[in-house]
Amino acid sequence: MTVTAEATVENTGDAEGTQSVTFSVVGTDISVSKAVTLAAGESTTASFDLDTTDVPAGEYTHQVESENSSATGSLTVQAPPDPAEFQLSGLDPTTASVTQGEELVVTVSVQNTGEQEATQDVVLGVSGLGDVASDSLTLAGGESDSVSFTVDTTDVDPGEYTHTVSTDDGSTEGSLTVQAQPDPAEFQLSSLDPTTASVTQGEELVVTASVQNAGEQEATQDVVLAVSGLGDVASESLTLPGGESDSVSFTVDTANVDPGEYTHTVSTDDGSVEGSLTVAVVADDEAADGGNDTGGDNTTDSTDGSGPGFGPLAGLTALGGLAAYAARRLGVADDSDN
Repeated sequence: MTVTAEATVENTGDAEGTQSVTFSVVGTDISVSKAVTLAAGESTTASFDLDTTDVPAGEYTHQVESENSSATGSLTVQAPPDPAEFQLSGLDPTTASVTQGEELVVTVSVQNTGEQEATQDVVLGVSGLGDVASDSLTLAGGESDSVSFTVDTTDVDPGEYTHTVSTDDGSTEGSLTVQAQPDPAEFQLSSLDPTTASVTQGEELVVTASVQNAGEQEATQDVVLAVSGLGDVASESLTLPGGESDSVSFTVDTANVDPGEYTHTVSTDDGSVEGSLTVAVVADDEAADGGNDTGGDNTTDSTDGSGPGFGPLAGLTALGGLAAYAARRLGVADDSDN
């Protein structure tokens, strides 16, 4: 270290002169001289640059001398401050586990245990990948601070690693596991019921299917029932964790569906199952049966007290004969219609 010492030199004589003025430190090799020229009665300040690098710390006497006089003083040489030293502690996490694609956050405490201010780079490295992040940090002597790094692991292959935080003066490390990403959700369909459906127009069609998430991630998808020529006719939103299954059921009114052959399909974002559907014409049997039931209703009881006096048994017999006659007449009419 270089210090500057000054001394006042005065020519107290009555003539101009030049003398060598020397500054020295007793007990050391420090001795610096310079020529000073002064007119009679003139004075000046002489400066001396002293290199104290090799001077041990301690108390000394320094003096300045000319040819005519000298002066002394005391000098204290202090030990230089300890150099900066950036020490690391508190690595978090020391054992890290992330899924590929997640962010890894690493923090660490840094303390300058020296006495001099300094600036250093704090660096995060991962084995096999090299330096992945760094932060420039300035600390005064004795000061501390924390540093945080965030690392995207999208491009880091699954496996075992060592993560290390380092400065110029030291390092600290931990273990890192990067796990493979779970399989994405995949909604697979099975057990379509019915696979072959036949309904009469106007009847309700009930379709069920089983849905399994064959992946490892939870997801939500729409399960959709469609009929060929009609498009989507029903849907249900279904949420399933990885590996879980559930069933869905759809009820469809066929009143407005034309008779014919169709394909009914249940689908998710990942697949579909389908079956055949027949919508039949409404049968005429019930209407025809209703028209033939009126034959007995057209007969009337014509006994009003006039005519032959049939007793109760005879009256019943007559009614039976009338009914048989009416039936025969109806039969004849049917034949003639044909």
